[in-house]
Amino acid sequence: MVMSSWARAFPGTPDQARTARRFAASLLDGSPFSDDAVAIVSELFTNALAHTASGEPGGLVVVQLTRWRLGVRIAVTDQGSGKHPVIRHPHPRGELTENGSGLFIVRQLSQQLDWHDDASGRTVHATLGTHPPGKCRPQGSQASHAPKLPRHA
Repeated sequence: MVMSSWARAFPGTPDQARTARRFAASLLDGSPFSDDAVAIVSELFTNALAHTASGEPGGLVVVQLTRWRLGVRIAVTDQGSGKHPVIRHPHPRGELTENGSGLFIVRQLSQQLDWHDDASGRTVHATLGTHPPGKCRPQGSQASHAPKLPRHA
């Protein structure tokens, strides 16, 4: 089985969130996961700008989408932060707050949510549908690894 994967680096500015959503929507056109994936890209991109060095002047955010027959993986890499991600639950009455509910929403939409830090920053992964089959490999010319981001001081 073959997977297709695409990655694109975006300037870390609020107006690029819409461009990142369009990037995801165009790659997932016709997929049953498209709407949820676009919402996840929007939340993770916005979080990267609000909570990491990617939102500082000159910052970057990388969005990577990997698609296989029964699923999609969204990976958003930012330039890091000393803060750890927090999944905030809704208020006791079940209401979501205007701010601080992004990772909760992503977790509700996805089958798996995780993240890791490395020398270039933090990557948050969300999987929709089934997990990728173990024998899948990215397809030739469309295969892409997220570029390493410069570390902000």
